[in-house]
Amino acid sequence: MAVTGKKRSQKRPINPGVITVLSKINPEPIDYLLILRGIAIIGVLLGHAFGIGEYSLGTFISQSTVGVFIHGNQHKNSILDALFVLTPLLGTNFVILFFVQSGYLMGKVFHDARYDVSWHGIAAFYKNRYYRLAPLLYFNLAICIGLYGASVLSLKTLLGDLFFVNNFTGRSINLVTWSLSHEMQYYLVAPFVFWAFGHRRFGLPLCLVALAAAWWLTSTWRYGEYFQYVYAFLAGYAVNLAIQRRSFQVNEGLKLTALFIGALVIHLLYNWLELNGQRTYAQLIVVIASIATIYLVECPSEDTLGSRYSLYRHAARLMMLTGAISYSLYLWHYPIIMSRAGQFAIWTEIIAERIGIITHWHKVILFHSIQLGFILPLAYAISIATFTLLERKFRPNLYKSVVGN
Repeated sequence: MAVTGKKRSQKRPINPGVITVLSKINPEPIDYLLILRGIAIIGVLLGHAFGIGEYSLGTFISQSTVGVFIHGNQHKNSILDALFVLTPLLGTNFVILFFVQSGYLMGKVFHDARYDVSWHGIAAFYKNRYYRLAPLLYFNLAICIGLYGASVLSLKTLLGDLFFVNNFTGRSINLVTWSLSHEMQYYLVAPFVFWAFGHRRFGLPLCLVALAAAWWLTSTWRYGEYFQYVYAFLAGYAVNLAIQRRSFQVNEGLKLTALFIGALVIHLLYNWLELNGQRTYAQLIVVIASIATIYLVECPSEDTLGSRYSLYRHAARLMMLTGAISYSLYLWHYPIIMSRAGQFAIWTEIIAERIGIITHWHKVILFHSIQLGFILPLAYAISIATFTLLERKFRPNLYKSVVGN
C-alpha cells in the first residue's frame, strides 16, 4: 500500500492554481523604455513612408508632385489639415524623443555606477558607445554606397559620417545619419555632464539652468543649428536627478496610460503646432511630454498586470523587440523606402488600372498598402539580421533578455 501511495503521489497533477500564482509573482518584466523606443522608431519610419513617393499621403496633402515635409499652414483645407495632424509625416518629434531617452540613459549608467568619471571609467564608456554606433553605421554606409542609387558620394560627407561630424560637413549617403553625429557628440560630453550635475542636492537646479541656457542659445545663436538638440539630451539627463529627488510607486496600468498619453501628445500636439507654424513650441512640448513619460515609466512598480492582459503582453513584447532593433531599423528603413518609391508608384498604377481605380485618393491607399506591405517585413528581417550578426558581435549582451541568445 505504501508503494502504491507513493506512485499515486508522483502521478498527481500540478495544481493549476500554483502556476497562476507563480505567474503573478514572477511575470515576464515589461521594459517600458524599450517600448517607448519602439514607438519612436515606428514614428520615424512611418514619417518617411507617408512623406515620400508620387502617391504618398504627404504628396496628396501638400498638393505637390513629390513627397515633402510641410511646415506652417500652407492650405486652408480642414480635411487636409486633419490628415496632416493625424498622420506621422514629419518625424522630428520622434527623433527628439530618441534624444531625450538617450540623455536619460547616458545619465543613468553613471548614476547607477556602471561607469565612473575616472579615466578608466570614461574610456570604457567611450569604447562601448563607439562599438554601439560605429560598426553598423560603417556597414550600412558601405551597402548604401554600393547599392543605393540615391546615395551621392563625396569625400567631405563620407568623412563627416565616419567621424560623426556630419552636422558640420553635411550628408549625402544615407540621409538619416544626421542624428548619429549629434548622438555621438552628446556621448562625448555625457561623463562631464554627470561630473557637473551629479550632486544629489544641487544637481537638478544647476541642470535646469543649463537646460534653459541651451534652449536659448540653440534658438538664438547663429551657429546653434549645429547643436540644436543638446537641450533634449540635457532634459533627458535631468530625469535621473528628478527620480533621485522624488520617486513613487506606481502600478502598471498607470505606466501604460502614461505611455499612451505621452505618445499621443508627442505625435498629435506636435503636428498641430507645426501645422500652425509654431515649431519652437512644438519641440518644447515634445521634450516636456518625453521627460514626463520617462519619469513615470521609470518609477518603481507596486504590482504587475494580471493574466487578463495577455494580449497586451504580446503587443508589448513586439514593441520591445522593435525597440531593441531600433538602431538597425533606423538605418535601413530610409534606403529601402527611397530606392523602391518609384517602383511602388509603378505597381500602384498597374494595379489601379486593372481593378478600375481612378481617384487619386484610392491610389494613395493602394500605394501605402503596397509600400508598407513590402517595407515593414523587409526592414524587420534585415534589422533582426544585422542586430544579431553585427550589433551583437560587438555588444554580446545587448538586449539579451528581449531578443534572446
